[in-house]
Amino acid sequence: VRFKPSEAQLAEARQFGLDFAAAVLAALREQCIHTAIETAGFAPYEHLKAVADQCSRVLYDVKSMDDAVHRSYIGVSNRQILDNLCRLADSGAEVIVRVPLIHNVNDSVENITRTAELAAAHGIREIDLLPFHRLGESKYAVIQQPYTMPDATVPQEHIDALAALLRQRGFIVSIGG
Repeated sequence: VRFKPSEAQLAEARQFGLDFAAAVLAALREQCIHTAIETAGFAPYEHLKAVADQCSRVLYDVKSMDDAVHRSYIGVSNRQILDNLCRLADSGAEVIVRVPLIHNVNDSVENITRTAELAAAHGIREIDLLPFHRLGESKYAVIQQPYTMPDATVPQEHIDALAALLRQRGFIVSIGG
């Protein structure tokens, strides 16, 4: 079972929501049902850890290692996100790093290498590469807003090369999650 609490819910620590999620996850764990949360980690560590402690694993998005790039595309610094990642991994949580790949934004060898170095330094052994897709484009038509994201699809050969680089470093790698 996978939970995807919004970063706003985690950041605001809506106590009922956190308590409810933690209680459901704990009950599922007691029944030997594997659980996970998906997060970008942009929340106070204590709130993130409260939910993560009840999960079998944490699927953790790392969009860019470069703070300036992260600020430019996401609108916030990556410092808290990367700090939370390190702290969760160091606490013993089973973390899988996921990199949503956007062509010419975060699909460089340098960014993937830096991501791998950080992950390895904190005992993370699994990285998922998530290629850009346009599945959300139709939602913009429904709300009558223009879809302004250009086609940022990463060529498959490049994805395969990034996966090979990670595997050479000893990571378990999946493409597409």
